Amino acid sequence: MELIKPRHSNYIPLVKENTTKTILVKNKVMRTRNSRLTTAIISSMLDENESENLIYKLIIREQPENVKCIGPTEKDRKPIEPSPIIQLCVFNENHEPYIQCLYNSNFFIIASLLEENKSLNARGQYDYNVITMDKYKAKKMLLGTTVASMHQLKDLDGTMGSFFIFYDLSVHKEGTFRLKYSLYEMKQGKTIYRTCTISEPFTVFSYKNFPGYKESSSLAKYFAEQGVKIKLKKDVNVPRIRYSKYSNDIWLNDGGKILSREEMIFKEKLSQVVKQEEKMKITINKKVKDTKNS
Repeated sequence: MELIKPRHSNYIPLVKENTTKTILVKNKVMRTRNSRLTTAIISSMLDENESENLIYKLIIREQPENVKCIGPTEKDRKPIEPSPIIQLCVFNENHEPYIQCLYNSNFFIIASLLEENKSLNARGQYDYNVITMDKYKAKKMLLGTTVASMHQLKDLDGTMGSFFIFYDLSVHKEGTFRLKYSLYEMKQGKTIYRTCTISEPFTVFSYKNFPGYKESSSLAKYFAEQGVKIKLKKDVNVPRIRYSKYSNDIWLNDGGKILSREEMIFKEKLSQVVKQEEKMKITINKKVKDTKNS
């Protein structure tokens, strides 16, 4: 009987007997006739066994805020803004980051709509009622893509992370709600529930009472640069122009202030010049940094 030590960080004894091998992996024995068993298979087996003792945590990086209610037609359906972004963090028994599990593409999150009202249960935790159907119109309350797969993206600090993005969710009814994010993993043909988290309450407004969208966050812009489909919103403080049919005056959305057409054209040109100067400054600073590094 001959003991063979493979090139692996963990010592796993391989016992060679004629044409069979006995592999001991954490008190489990497996026999195989393949004499070319690689350590990659052993490491994958270790990951499967260790995944049962891992701690899964969902961190909401982007909370849903003001939402526009779905209109009478499908064209009037507006997605939740900002797009909810959830980050997955996995830890081992010692509460240390377990990075190997984050490269698994079998994780996915299902979003469901909850009532804002909550009540304490016997364990001292809050219970939320899941909203699935409208009692009056018999339509689903939460429309769009309710399942999100995992993306490996760079965070703002440059580190890689696992993120789930819901960029196509809409709500069919006005009111105050929450979103529940449930994490699942596909493993050996089975769907295993891992953990869940609940968002902060958000309000769904009608078309008339909708206050407007906020500017997209730096995180959403950074993910969009990496190829993620996120609808970015510009700064809402920039006034929208409404031209009058009966005069040369222009109405702005900042308190109903009225400007002449010439004044508005001058302001637009001035803002364009300021933007060009800012871009020039950014490019100059980059060139200076590159020359210093070289």
